[in-house]
Amino acid sequence: MDDQHPTTAATSAPPRPRLVRTRIAPWQTETLEAVYETTTLPSRAVRQALGARLGMAPRVVTVWFQNRRQRTRSLSSSVTERLLRSFAQHCRDAGESLDDIETCSSITVILGLDDVEAVRARLRFAL
Repeated sequence: MDDQHPTTAATSAPPRPRLVRTRIAPWQTETLEAVYETTTLPSRAVRQALGARLGMAPRVVTVWFQNRRQRTRSLSSSVTERLLRSFAQHCRDAGESLDDIETCSSITVILGLDDVEAVRARLRFAL
């Protein structure tokens, strides 16, 4: 039976050891946050300089910025969704139609969104 199922390098390789999670000290986080307020996409040179200054590998700095940008997007998205749900509830309570272009246009401007039709679809989903 072993002749029918030859082992491959992938199945016979020993498992890799787990990587140790990098813990970032509060003082390092403060420095990274200060740079993030200046630029959310630092250049390679800035990341390398930060890594050297903070005693971190440049890859750790890169991953920190990636995670921070994602956290910002997630928070922004959840706030927008809560506002849309609240606005949709208000419209429903007031008996206003979500098809009213002025209603959708105003919420689009308030939330800084681009597409009125996308807002209309999201409002319908929120109800």
